[in-house]
Amino acid sequence: QVMIQIRPFIQDRVVISHLCSDLKRTLDIRNQLVKAYEDGWESFRHLWISMVVSGDIPMKQVVHKTNDEVAAFIDAARLASRGARIEATRRAVKNVAAAMEWAAGRAAKLEAMAELRREKEIRHRARLELRE
Repeated sequence: QVMIQIRPFIQDRVVISHLCSDLKRTLDIRNQLVKAYEDGWESFRHLWISMVVSGDIPMKQVVHKTNDEVAAFIDAARLASRGARIEATRRAVKNVAAAMEWAAGRAAKLEAMAELRREKEIRHRARLELRE
């Protein structure tokens, strides 16, 4: 079975899976997909479409399997995952900003505590000097 997650192109929404009894053919399909994946989205998309249309890779979500139908499905999945990536990035930025705000508040609190300790130490030394 060939299974390839295509996360940089399409987040967790689509996994290409192919079950075949011919090991040589399965490895050939896998190698073609991996090479196209390494070449970039356009190369991968083109190969994926041609493999679905030819029947090398089954796709239950697309009934008639014309080039346009497969391309529309793949492009819609990519657009959906792009929105998910943007939302994930937005959440990450928000979390980093919150962490930085917390860290700044904590640093200010620690600095204030250190200043109080210094003032306390100065008063303590002043009392000791008065006693002498």
